Amino acid sequence: MKKILCTLIVLIASLDCAAQEQRREGEIWFEPIKAEVGGQAYEGERGHLMVRENRKNPQSNLIELVFVRLKSTSDKPGYPTVYLDGGPGSSATNIASVPDYMRAFQKLREVGDVILLDQRGVGRSRPNLTFLSQEPLPTDVFADREVALNAFKERAKMAADHFRSKGVDILAYNSIESAHDVDDLRKALDAEKLNLVGFSYGTHLGLACIRYHGKNLNRVVLIGTEGPDHTDKLPSTSDTSIKRLSAIVAKDPEIGA
Repeated sequence: MKKILCTLIVLIASLDCAAQEQRREGEIWFEPIKAEVGGQAYEGERGHLMVRENRKNPQSNLIELVFVRLKSTSDKPGYPTVYLDGGPGSSATNIASVPDYMRAFQKLREVGDVILLDQRGVGRSRPNLTFLSQEPLPTDVFADREVALNAFKERAKMAADHFRSKGVDILAYNSIESAHDVDDLRKALDAEKLNLVGFSYGTHLGLACIRYHGKNLNRVVLIGTEGPDHTDKLPSTSDTSIKRLSAIVAKDPEIGA
């Protein structure tokens, strides 16, 4: 039984790869979806778009971007709004199941279609570049800088080797190519311009979209903005924020004590 099951899995994977190869660059297709979030029913579409993995290499793989489209509630919808989530690594399509986010998206639907894009390598987009090491981190990983660096370098190399062995061009998974993905999505949707809403790393990507495709954007909202080369998360930054918060709390007559 186990042997039959393994054979079926391999066969399905092979058919899936074959279907992927038959797709064309720029091809887009949709399927209807229904969901209930916070007691409210929603209807939408799951979209798929084929793009080139490495645009500098016309022979590189075709990869699949997956997104959810929530159609506008307006009689005269404006430009679509694309939501870019953070991480990088967070799935925007999964956020469609969170009530607070959906309430915000409902307001945006009053303006135009809302697109929740799983960026390349993330979520339902394929390939998904999630890699889980089987080895636990050392118990002193956060107590010793060298231990931490060695542990994370080792796991990064394992992940890189794993995906390279699968034929993935890992150097193509970057903010520039992702910005081009957003514009290719605009073209595939036949939209003159897009609105963008970016959160955390999504702001980093949003700024890259402005840099490379600004003329094709209408309005951009960035929340928790981090610019190019600003991604380092220094402990001193968090420490300073905690000190400022502590100073505010200490002055409060009710909770200061």
